[in-house]
Amino acid sequence: MNSPTDRAARLETLLQSVLATSTHVEIAPSTVRVTAPVPDDLDEHARRTLLRQLDAHADRFGHETTRDGAVLWVEIDTEHRAIPMPRGRAVHDDAEPHEDHKEECT
Repeated sequence: MNSPTDRAARLETLLQSVLATSTHVEIAPSTVRVTAPVPDDLDEHARRTLLRQLDAHADRFGHETTRDGAVLWVEIDTEHRAIPMPRGRAVHDDAEPHEDHKEECT
């Protein structure tokens, strides 16, 4: 598996290449965040390429609109984040279906 540092560096290079701009990197205890200004004239092909790559390789990404223009941000987790499980009764494969759904399950 790729290290978070390697992933962040690859995504930083991607942003620099596609957006043709400089990036800013912030390192926090649990994440690496890369930001870059988005040019007003970003073409559709570049936008789609960027979104496809971010969707495949970033843990989170988005954009913010500021008075100076749009800024794209990308985050990579540097440590494992637990995903909270919903509260309530656990359902197992061998559990009986609920009375209202027995016909659908059989």
